[in-house]
Amino acid sequence: FAGSDCDFEIRIRGAVDPVLLPLDLSSFNADCDKGINAVDISWQTMKEENLNFYTIERSTDGINYKTVEKVPSKGGDINSYNFRDFNSEKGKTNYYRLKQTDLNRNENYSTIKAVKCDDYHSVLTIYPNPNDGQFTVDMESESGKIWNIEIHNSLGQKVFEKQTVSSGNRVF
Repeated sequence: FAGSDCDFEIRIRGAVDPVLLPLDLSSFNADCDKGINAVDISWQTMKEENLNFYTIERSTDGINYKTVEKVPSKGGDINSYNFRDFNSEKGKTNYYRLKQTDLNRNENYSTIKAVKCDDYHSVLTIYPNPNDGQFTVDMESESGKIWNIEIHNSLGQKVFEKQTVSSGNRVF
């Protein structure tokens, strides 16, 4: 304890190195897929060294972000990642960013991508119900979309499975 009569100055000399994350993000995209009412998020890296995970974040005001998903780093060199967000705010602009967290908990953010998906309501009808195994599936869909259709009974057992290509509204 030096008392109240002390007069001193503290100086710190030298450069402080900035924190650089070991990452080379070559692309980051967010696009609306209206056919399935979701936002497709993708990114590619050129090098991931000591990177722990990515956090996909979403906001409707561009200021307050919430975590959508955490994705572990694959490590190594060139990597591609894809995520589909089915819970975006329909009819509003959604802002997405990617947070990168290294093994030392240092964080870095990507650029922000704005996406606006129109409010899309999918209509699906299966008839007749009940049926003897012969039925029709009608749904709103763009022509040429590939659909994997599974139908389960009331016990949760899969009773039908088929991959088909839509032709306008009628799938098959």
